[in-house]
Amino acid sequence: MAKAVGTDGGVDDLGVLLTAAIGLDREWMEKGSCYKWGATRPGHPTPWQVSPGQNYNGLSGYEMVRYAEIVCYACPAQYDCLAFAIEGKMIAGTWAVRAKTLHWLQTQDDALDLVEMARANKVPVQEIAASIMAERTAEA
Repeated sequence: MAKAVGTDGGVDDLGVLLTAAIGLDREWMEKGSCYKWGATRPGHPTPWQVSPGQNYNGLSGYEMVRYAEIVCYACPAQYDCLAFAIEGKMIAGTWAVRAKTLHWLQTQDDALDLVEMARANKVPVQEIAASIMAERTAEA
């Protein structure tokens, strides 16, 4: 796996971005339920940007990640979001699935096929990813 290299060149709407994501399609972002979520609170993390082990104004990061997952579950952009995170080699944040699931998907040769299977069946990508991850890790 390539070493992560950060950049801020003209993509500040994405925050920290890996060089693998430069040039990937981002038009889907405007369709996301989280689009411009934190625009009125600069400097405050959104539920998609928190560290699960920290606390934020009385809420645990785990609670905030769970909230993000609930929003993602019905998001029309969830499939493109996860595909972007897989291809862009994102290492942090909630990209339609928990970071642990994303990291596992990034090791799977058929990860993008799994995303497309979820899209084709109109099943939340969280369900497909979690189910197949559990199945494959049990076999290992």
